[in-house]
Amino acid sequence: MILLPCQLQVCARGEHVPRIERAVRTVKERYVSTCHVVPYPKYTMLMVMSLIQNIVKWLNAFPSKGGISEELSPERIVTGASKPDCDRKRIPFGGYDMVYIGTENNINSKTVPVISLKESNDMNGQYAMSLITGKISHSKHWDQIPIDDFVIDKVKEFATKEEQPAIQNTCSLFELV
Repeated sequence: MILLPCQLQVCARGEHVPRIERAVRTVKERYVSTCHVVPYPKYTMLMVMSLIQNIVKWLNAFPSKGGISEELSPERIVTGASKPDCDRKRIPFGGYDMVYIGTENNINSKTVPVISLKESNDMNGQYAMSLITGKISHSKHWDQIPIDDFVIDKVKEFATKEEQPAIQNTCSLFELV
């Protein structure tokens, strides 16, 4: 049996672990800064979860100071992922897009209005929330469009159905468990 050198820090109820709390605070700060630039008054649970997953993905995409390696990112160590390609086309979280979902046996492409959530892979795939169903969809082809009042109202409608709280001071209320 091979044992890895590991030191566990056991905490009683109500005690704090500064390293963990700092990591949670970092995710919350990135979440708040994203909320400042996205115009929706409410977020759906799908949007909240996708935003947090995207933040954690990007935090793990680069080597951390004082981490295991100065050259390799946590993501690369664990999954073998390549370095992020910053020249690749990406849609920002909350962007309004028309994604192409195929044709109907004619020359016209079929498109669906969506809200961008996060990238799905290293081959330009993108997850998005359909403004028709409110469910997650995937596409590799899209056109970004300016956000208008219809889009804002539609996202608010989906979030209201889920009984999500309104964003206060440009930040939604949530607590990581």
